[in-house]
Amino acid sequence: MHCSTGSHREPSSSGSRIRGNTIANHPVQCDATESQLGADAHIIEDNAVNNSNGFGIFVSGSNNLIQNNKINGAGANAINIGPFPSNPGPFVNNRIIGNSMSGSSRVFNSSSISINHGSGTLVQGNVGNGRRSTPGVFVNESVNTVAGNTLVNHNTGILIRGRARRVPG
Repeated sequence: MHCSTGSHREPSSSGSRIRGNTIANHPVQCDATESQLGADAHIIEDNAVNNSNGFGIFVSGSNNLIQNNKINGAGANAINIGPFPSNPGPFVNNRIIGNSMSGSSRVFNSSSISINHGSGTLVQGNVGNGRRSTPGVFVNESVNTVAGNTLVNHNTGILIRGRARRVPG
């Protein structure tokens, strides 16, 4: 399994577990660049991602768990759930829980957590320390639950656009 820039997902690659790694100076990407079938039900937990040039963690799929990761100095979003050319979404039932992020948007104007074209995603118990110029959590064209997060040093705590709405939780 490849989990780096330019990775591709085969139909049989659903359900991968990426756990307990230290990754420095490049992003982790688990996406559907080759097939829409191969990017669901991954568990990405207890990793340290430092000084990535792009996203810290990028997922283009459904039913994924992103939990207890420490992401420092991401060039773009620390955690991104969104479309990829071969997988436009929508993305459902992802969980982003208990992650710690600092210094996102080192290269690009991005947020700590970004969710695009999804529903049923839970964003809870995360800590994001930003760069004062971007939102902590950006929700676009999505219906999700964003609750119990600590977001400091962002220009906006939670930014919702499009047909997105905040679901109380």
